[in-house]
Amino acid sequence: MIKSIFKLIRPKQWIKNFFIFPAILFSKEFLISDASNKIKFNYLNIYLTFLLFVIFSLLSSCVYILNDIIDIKEDKLHPKKRNRPIASGKISVKQALIIFSILFALVVFLSFFININTRIILLIYLFLNILYSYYFKKIAVLDIFIIAMGFLLRAISGAVVIDANITKWFLITIFMISLTIASIKRRGEYFIKEDGRRHVLKFYNVEILDIFVSLSSISALLTYCIFALTYEIKSFYITIPFALYGIMRYLYVSYLNKEKAGDPDDVITSDFHMIVTGILFILSILFSMFVLH
Repeated sequence: MIKSIFKLIRPKQWIKNFFIFPAILFSKEFLISDASNKIKFNYLNIYLTFLLFVIFSLLSSCVYILNDIIDIKEDKLHPKKRNRPIASGKISVKQALIIFSILFALVVFLSFFININTRIILLIYLFLNILYSYYFKKIAVLDIFIIAMGFLLRAISGAVVIDANITKWFLITIFMISLTIASIKRRGEYFIKEDGRRHVLKFYNVEILDIFVSLSSISALLTYCIFALTYEIKSFYITIPFALYGIMRYLYVSYLNKEKAGDPDDVITSDFHMIVTGILFILSILFSMFVLH
């Protein structure tokens, strides 16, 4: 039962909530100057960011449970999703609703420790996902945009929770990366056998999905380059090669493993190059901020 509950709340997919952290990193709000002008960690902002990560993880699990309840008939036909707890019958709909209620109560309780603007973003995220589950996921192109908006809302909330200033190029880059992930996700799902496909996939074909992936990935590369070159730290350009390699590697793995591309967390966590590149990318940011600056 415990194993089924873990599969139901999908902790592996909490990796998507790491989109919360770029705001505190790029805005340098994890640091603070004291009276003697000595730089030290801003523990309050770090605490708030990690708290938001926990809240978003619990809230996203609530969304996963709702999706599994709504999509139970479709999931039973899916070659992979039919093994999910609700679709396989290991957890009943009633039990799933109880788990949902517990998680949502925790979200409500923890949200009182963050500012009201962040709570509004959480409500928008929840409302958007409910609309997606019932309606938007059936509309071609809009479905991809809504998935990308989920990532963007995470990034915005990461800035709002600590009152950080973020540039328009930061937001545009996040959105373009999100569109890339969402487009590749749909492309990966397209290769699932026809009786297990999403309803919206009948409005797509490989050619148009390839165009979406190319358009969004090239835009992501260009907007990050502009963001890095216009960033307040002149040496920030050293992060560009790692960002470019990370995006290109994501495309490479996704296209070689077509069905795996339907789960972005699988692409990232299963590829050694992606993990190392992510670490080097963060190190290059810190090196630029504290050594070359």
